[in-house]
Amino acid sequence: MKTIGRSLRRILDDLINLRNVDAYIVAFIGIALVFLSVVGTTSLTVYLTVITSALVVLLFRTTAPPNTEVDLDAVLHDRQSYSPLREFLQGARVVWVYGPSAVNVLRETATFKREVIDRGGSIRVLLQDSEQESAMAILRQQLDTNNNLDHDIQGSLYTLEKMREWGSVEYRLLPYSPGFSLLIVDPEGKDGRLTIEFFGYHNALIDDRMHIVIERRSSQYWFEHWTKQYELMWKAGRPQAE
Repeated sequence: MKTIGRSLRRILDDLINLRNVDAYIVAFIGIALVFLSVVGTTSLTVYLTVITSALVVLLFRTTAPPNTEVDLDAVLHDRQSYSPLREFLQGARVVWVYGPSAVNVLRETATFKREVIDRGGSIRVLLQDSEQESAMAILRQQLDTNNNLDHDIQGSLYTLEKMREWGSVEYRLLPYSPGFSLLIVDPEGKDGRLTIEFFGYHNALIDDRMHIVIERRSSQYWFEHWTKQYELMWKAGRPQAE
């Protein structure tokens, strides 16, 4: 139903903005002829005219410059569009994570161990520094109120201390929130990919947050931009106490 709704909105938007009108006209006539053929009879001449018109439209459209418009609904997603973490991490050698508490990601510690650590990989995790009270006060207002942020951070710190026993796991504490979370796989690899999720302003539910997936092969510029952002954040982070 969601796909059908998007398609109908796209068609309506095209007609309002006078895009692809020729193709829609031929399509609507074709649908009408199918309907008429079911309820009655239609002249063979009419059928041939419609078919010829459709061929002419298709040939004419091949001469048009390529459409550079992007379907944003295919790029911008909510949380219901997330693929399973195991699939996103598959084949990963290096994984970088930032989230205020990263509690939802760190619930899947077994996945991190099997897919990354057990295969010789490494993990970096950035959490919010709960000792920075002014930054935490802003973040509490920014995020949904269905979860206890301070409690989640403490739980994630406990989890990360256990994960450090695996080796090749580091974490740091970031002094203030940049307004997004990041999950980066293989920042230096040719198959690198990342997810950025934007907090927005006081979303009622965590599922309302928008995210975008960027692969190195799709946009090397923006992929490297966000990996450099993470590197700056990591340098600004306070290392865990030894």
